[in-house]
Amino acid sequence: MALKDIRNRLSGAASAASGKVKAVGGTVAERAVGASVVVAERAKEGAQMAAEAQTEARKKKYAPVFREEYLAPDYDLPNMIVIEDEDKRKGIDVCEGAIGWLTRANGMEILHLYHEFVDESGLVFHPLPQMDAAYLLDVSGSGRFVNLECLFAETQKEKMAELQNVAYCLGAKYCRLETYESLEEESVVRRKGKASARKMGAVSASATGEVECGGTSLEERRMLFERDFSGSDKPVRPQLSWFKSSKEVNGLIDMR
Repeated sequence: MALKDIRNRLSGAASAASGKVKAVGGTVAERAVGASVVVAERAKEGAQMAAEAQTEARKKKYAPVFREEYLAPDYDLPNMIVIEDEDKRKGIDVCEGAIGWLTRANGMEILHLYHEFVDESGLVFHPLPQMDAAYLLDVSGSGRFVNLECLFAETQKEKMAELQNVAYCLGAKYCRLETYESLEEESVVRRKGKASARKMGAVSASATGEVECGGTSLEERRMLFERDFSGSDKPVRPQLSWFKSSKEVNGLIDMR
């Protein structure tokens, strides 16, 4: 074989080897670039998941209530509402755009409603909606929320009005409502006693004491209202709210 042919073959082999090395090198580089892209995407997804988990944790902590949630037909409205100032949650990212927030106390869920949303809420607050005031759902079924500070007085007033209406519907000519309260009054009876002891015929000791006992029960009667009616021989069955479950009131109606 001629020297020239040998040189040509060696040169071709070297070129082929060089091409293969370049091809392998390119494949390795491409794989490295692809792997780095996958790692970056996974890291980005992990960071996004962590941010979403943190947001959910903050939502659970602050429990904001949004307009679309409140206006949904299946929204479960709590029985207690506190009217709040919107500035109390100002600057908290998860509360942006909310109409209030939820808390729980003694097993009862409470809606803290922003004063700015009261008119849009469609709720009735009695006597008036006031900032920082707490309201409880009227158990008579009226659907309104009554200020806790005047709840007892309002309840008593409505009960008396309902009883007057019962008397009127049953055709009564005269109606009087009285309450009876039992009071305990203590009377004091003092009894004295003396005890003595002697030891070995030389030392003596004595003691005196008093015992107080006794009690008297008094009854106080108070008249709540007294009304005169025209009377009627055609009674009608009254609608009951507060006394719907009262056996005494329902028995009186059935007797008439």
